[in-house]
Amino acid sequence: MKKIFTLALLVLSCCVTAAEFKISNVGLSGNELKEICDRSEPECFSYIIGAVDGFEVAFTVFLDAQKRKNVSLVITPYCLPEGVTRQKVFEVAKQYLYDNPGRREFDAASNIVAGLAKVYPCSKP
Repeated sequence: MKKIFTLALLVLSCCVTAAEFKISNVGLSGNELKEICDRSEPECFSYIIGAVDGFEVAFTVFLDAQKRKNVSLVITPYCLPEGVTRQKVFEVAKQYLYDNPGRREFDAASNIVAGLAKVYPCSKP
């Protein structure tokens, strides 16, 4: 459980300042993801939705930990509305990637989060 929590903390901390810096040299850059999207819509969809699924798992772990009082503050960079489809999430993230060429040098994951945060911001408590 500690490893999952640490991983979730890492993912969340990287995504809170979405598209502000390069997260790692392991993942794809936004430019590389755009090349995939230009070449193959199904591959692009799979990458984006897979990344979003990973973010959602991390956010769930954080929220669960907060409920148990193990974490004092949880900040999620975006809040998907009830009923939003995977197709819509994909379209939003992909559009952000295409509309922001200056940010494509950063990680693809950061670009995905930034696009979702722009369209689906969390309301202030």
